[in-house]
Amino acid sequence: MKILEPSRSFLSNFVITFILLLKKPTLAPGKFSVIGPAGPIQAPLGGEAELPCYLSPPQSAQHMEVVWLQSTRVVHLYRDGEDRFGDQAPSYQGRTELVRDAITSGNVTLKIRDVRLLDAGRYKCLIEDGFHQEEADMELKVIGEENESQTLPSANILIIIFCVVIYLTFLILMLRYQVYFRRSKPWMGKISGILVLTCAFEIEMYIFYLWIWHRCRGKKGGVGTNVMES
Repeated sequence: MKILEPSRSFLSNFVITFILLLKKPTLAPGKFSVIGPAGPIQAPLGGEAELPCYLSPPQSAQHMEVVWLQSTRVVHLYRDGEDRFGDQAPSYQGRTELVRDAITSGNVTLKIRDVRLLDAGRYKCLIEDGFHQEEADMELKVIGEENESQTLPSANILIIIFCVVIYLTFLILMLRYQVYFRRSKPWMGKISGILVLTCAFEIEMYIFYLWIWHRCRGKKGGVGTNVMES
């Protein structure tokens, strides 16, 4: 019995060691994370935007699938070592490309040429290697949106002046010939009254729309200023 005790002890230690090795955490192959910019990306209107996106730890993304999205729109798709433009949103066709010379080091930065106002918004860089999938979010801001919108107030003011002039002219004519309409053509007087009220309502609604637009534009500009200051 004493001779068997060392062998039993060795066997039990081996079993315990084997169990511990099975429970030991191991790094799953193919695991990675996707890193995007820390803050918003700014690009000039009509210029070029670069949306950075990297794999961590650095590794080649040539065999992976890279999808750039804006909301539900496909901005750019890279699969099987090639760019796939079949599912790309029409508004981005011919304007996007990946930084191909750095894709072997995990750099899948997206370039957008001829930046438009509608390009502004949230973007998502999604990378998948068949076993693992990660993504990074970022925001693109287009500089020059306010400059283009400054041409709107002058046009709106001209429209308001035109509507007011027509309304006043029509009102003066209706008041001048009101007695004549009541005597000769009563139905014409009623129609003219309805037209005057309709024109007045349309002008009031348009002025209200301009007031709302001005308030929203002011709040937008204030938010942008606060972001830049911070």
